[in-house]
Amino acid sequence: MKICFRNAPRIGEPLTGQSLLPILRKAAEWYAVFLMGNRLSKNINIRVNFIDDLQRESNEGGNCIWEDDYIRPREFTIELAKDATIEEVLTNFAHEMVHVKQWARGEIKDVMKAHSLCKWKGVEVNTDEINYWDLPWEIEAHGREKGMYLRFCEYAGITEV
Repeated sequence: MKICFRNAPRIGEPLTGQSLLPILRKAAEWYAVFLMGNRLSKNINIRVNFIDDLQRESNEGGNCIWEDDYIRPREFTIELAKDATIEEVLTNFAHEMVHVKQWARGEIKDVMKAHSLCKWKGVEVNTDEINYWDLPWEIEAHGREKGMYLRFCEYAGITEV
Protein backbone atom coordinates (compact mmCIF):
# COMPACT_ATOMS: atom_id res chain seq x y z
CA MET A 1 0.00 0.00 0.00
CA LYS A 2 1.20 3.46 -0.85
CA ILE A 3 0.04 6.12 1.56
CA CYS A 4 0.89 9.77 1.97
CA PHE A 5 -0.24 12.21 4.62
CA ARG A 6 -0.63 15.95 4.16
CA ASN A 7 -0.99 18.52 6.95
CA ALA A 8 -0.94 15.86 9.70
CA PRO A 9 -1.49 17.11 13.27
CA ARG A 10 1.09 16.81 16.02
CA ILE A 11 0.65 15.40 19.51
CA GLY A 12 0.83 18.13 22.13
CA GLU A 13 1.92 21.71 21.49
CA PRO A 14 1.95 22.79 17.83
CA LEU A 15 5.69 23.54 17.66
CA THR A 16 7.08 21.12 20.25
CA GLY A 17 4.63 18.26 19.79
CA GLN A 18 5.57 14.79 18.63
CA SER A 19 4.66 13.80 15.08
CA LEU A 20 1.53 11.69 14.73
CA LEU A 21 2.82 10.20 11.44
CA PRO A 22 4.35 6.98 12.86
CA ILE A 23 1.05 6.10 14.56
CA LEU A 24 -0.95 7.03 11.44
CA ARG A 25 1.26 4.90 9.17
CA LYS A 26 0.97 1.94 11.52
CA ALA A 27 -2.80 2.41 11.74
CA ALA A 28 -3.15 2.63 7.95
CA GLU A 29 -1.26 -0.62 7.46
CA TRP A 30 -3.13 -2.43 10.25
CA TYR A 31 -6.59 -1.20 9.15
CA ALA A 32 -5.87 -2.13 5.50
CA VAL A 33 -4.63 -5.66 6.21
CA PHE A 34 -7.39 -6.24 8.79
CA LEU A 35 -10.12 -5.20 6.33
CA MET A 36 -8.75 -6.28 2.96
CA GLY A 37 -5.99 -8.81 3.58
CA ASN A 38 -2.39 -8.58 2.37
CA ARG A 39 -2.97 -9.04 -1.35
CA LEU A 40 -5.60 -6.36 -1.93
CA SER A 41 -4.10 -3.88 0.52
CA LYS A 42 -0.77 -3.97 -1.37
CA ASN A 43 -2.55 -2.60 -4.46
CA ILE A 44 -4.20 0.38 -2.74
CA ASN A 45 -2.96 3.99 -2.90
CA ILE A 46 -4.29 6.47 -0.36
CA ARG A 47 -3.72 10.17 0.12
CA VAL A 48 -4.81 11.38 3.57
CA ASN A 49 -5.41 15.12 3.88
CA PHE A 50 -5.99 16.72 7.25
CA ILE A 51 -8.42 19.61 6.93
CA ASP A 52 -8.76 22.48 9.41
CA ASP A 53 -12.31 22.98 10.70
CA LEU A 54 -13.72 19.97 8.82
CA GLN A 55 -15.82 18.90 11.82
CA ARG A 56 -17.21 22.38 12.43
CA GLU A 57 -17.99 23.09 8.78
CA SER A 58 -19.48 19.75 7.73
CA ASN A 59 -20.31 18.09 11.07
CA GLU A 60 -18.26 15.06 10.07
CA GLY A 61 -14.88 13.75 11.05
CA GLY A 62 -13.86 12.63 7.58
CA ASN A 63 -14.75 11.39 4.14
CA CYS A 64 -13.45 8.99 1.51
CA ILE A 65 -13.35 9.63 -2.23
CA TRP A 66 -12.32 7.20 -4.96
CA GLU A 67 -10.00 8.79 -7.52
CA ASP A 68 -9.71 6.34 -10.42
CA ASP A 69 -12.10 3.62 -11.65
CA TYR A 70 -15.59 3.78 -10.15
CA ILE A 71 -16.13 0.02 -10.47
CA ARG A 72 -13.24 -1.23 -8.28
CA PRO A 73 -11.02 1.73 -7.53
CA ARG A 74 -7.52 1.43 -6.12
CA GLU A 75 -6.72 5.12 -5.55
CA PHE A 76 -8.42 7.06 -2.78
CA THR A 77 -8.34 10.36 -0.96
CA ILE A 78 -9.36 10.41 2.68
CA GLU A 79 -9.98 13.74 4.39
CA LEU A 80 -9.83 13.84 8.19
CA ALA A 81 -10.50 16.65 10.63
CA LYS A 82 -7.23 18.13 11.81
CA ASP A 83 -8.84 19.67 14.90
CA ALA A 84 -10.01 16.29 16.26
CA THR A 85 -8.49 14.48 19.24
CA ILE A 86 -6.08 11.60 18.57
CA GLU A 87 -8.80 9.10 19.49
CA GLU A 88 -11.22 10.80 17.08
CA VAL A 89 -8.60 10.88 14.31
CA LEU A 90 -7.86 7.16 14.65
CA THR A 91 -11.56 6.27 14.95
CA ASN A 92 -12.51 8.43 11.95
CA PHE A 93 -9.58 6.94 10.02
CA ALA A 94 -10.89 3.43 10.79
CA HIS A 95 -14.36 4.49 9.56
CA GLU A 96 -12.97 5.84 6.28
CA MET A 97 -10.79 2.75 5.77
CA VAL A 98 -13.98 0.65 5.92
CA HIS A 99 -15.22 2.74 2.99
CA VAL A 100 -11.92 2.11 1.15
CA LYS A 101 -12.52 -1.62 1.62
CA GLN A 102 -16.12 -1.31 0.40
CA TRP A 103 -15.08 0.47 -2.81
CA ALA A 104 -11.99 -1.68 -3.44
CA ARG A 105 -13.92 -4.93 -3.09
CA GLY A 106 -16.79 -3.67 -5.25
CA GLU A 107 -19.32 -3.87 -2.41
CA ILE A 108 -20.43 -0.33 -3.20
CA LYS A 109 -20.52 1.17 -6.69
CA ASP A 110 -21.71 4.45 -8.12
CA VAL A 111 -24.52 4.20 -10.63
CA MET A 112 -23.50 6.70 -13.25
CA LYS A 113 -27.02 7.35 -14.59
CA ALA A 114 -28.03 9.33 -11.50
CA HIS A 115 -26.03 11.24 -8.87
CA SER A 116 -28.01 9.86 -5.93
CA LEU A 117 -27.87 6.19 -6.94
CA CYS A 118 -25.40 3.62 -5.63
CA LYS A 119 -25.32 -0.14 -5.70
CA TRP A 120 -24.69 -1.90 -2.42
CA LYS A 121 -23.83 -5.56 -2.93
CA GLY A 122 -25.82 -5.55 -6.19
CA VAL A 123 -28.91 -3.74 -4.87
CA GLU A 124 -29.65 -0.21 -6.09
CA VAL A 125 -29.91 2.36 -3.28
CA ASN A 126 -31.23 5.91 -3.74
CA THR A 127 -29.35 8.06 -1.21
CA ASP A 128 -31.98 10.81 -1.50
CA GLU A 129 -34.64 8.48 -0.12
CA ILE A 130 -32.70 6.97 2.80
CA ASN A 131 -31.46 8.67 5.95
CA TYR A 132 -27.66 8.79 6.27
CA TRP A 133 -27.77 6.57 9.38
CA ASP A 134 -29.73 3.89 7.48
CA LEU A 135 -27.35 3.64 4.50
CA PRO A 136 -25.93 0.09 4.61
CA TRP A 137 -22.33 1.20 4.00
CA GLU A 138 -22.56 3.70 6.86
CA ILE A 139 -24.08 1.09 9.16
CA GLU A 140 -21.04 -1.12 8.52
CA ALA A 141 -18.51 1.73 8.86
CA HIS A 142 -20.03 3.11 12.08
CA GLY A 143 -20.41 -0.41 13.45
CA ARG A 144 -16.74 -1.26 12.92
CA GLU A 145 -14.91 2.02 13.65
CA LYS A 146 -14.70 1.84 17.45
CA GLY A 147 -13.81 -1.84 17.59
CA MET A 148 -11.10 -1.39 14.96
CA TYR A 149 -9.71 1.60 16.85
CA LEU A 150 -9.57 -0.38 20.12
CA ARG A 151 -8.03 -3.44 18.45
CA PHE A 152 -5.43 -1.27 16.73
CA CYS A 153 -4.50 0.37 20.06
CA GLU A 154 -4.13 -3.09 21.59
CA TYR A 155 -1.97 -4.23 18.64
CA ALA A 156 0.19 -1.07 18.74
CA GLY A 157 0.54 -1.11 22.53
CA ILE A 158 -1.16 2.25 22.87
CA THR A 159 -2.60 2.51 26.36
CA GLU A 160 -3.15 6.26 26.59
CA VAL A 161 -3.80 8.79 23.85
